[in-house]
Amino acid sequence: MRCSPKDRAEFIHWFMKYAPLTLETSFGSLHNAAKRLMRLASTHVRIDTELTNGYKDSRGNWDAVRTAQSVAKRNRIDTQMESIAPIVYGALTVSVRMGDREFYIPVSQ
Repeated sequence: MRCSPKDRAEFIHWFMKYAPLTLETSFGSLHNAAKRLMRLASTHVRIDTELTNGYKDSRGNWDAVRTAQSVAKRNRIDTQMESIAPIVYGALTVSVRMGDREFYIPVSQ
């Protein structure tokens, strides 16, 4: 499933509008942060989908090693996203919280 260019542009607009602008940030850095959040959210949702479906070895048995690697990678992705903005996780969705607002992050799968 691909998200539309309109969804991506809309998320960038809302992120830049409601993200706190400080002395260390600029509109360019907010734009880059929004694009990075979309990339990281896509990876998070892809890994969550794979974990939901389960990893199998060549015999069709559950693959504990690949599962552990994926969980570790998802945790690293989550840490990176949370360093950019407050994140809210749903069932295979990711949203960002800006003040009292919550915006869905469009993802490409």
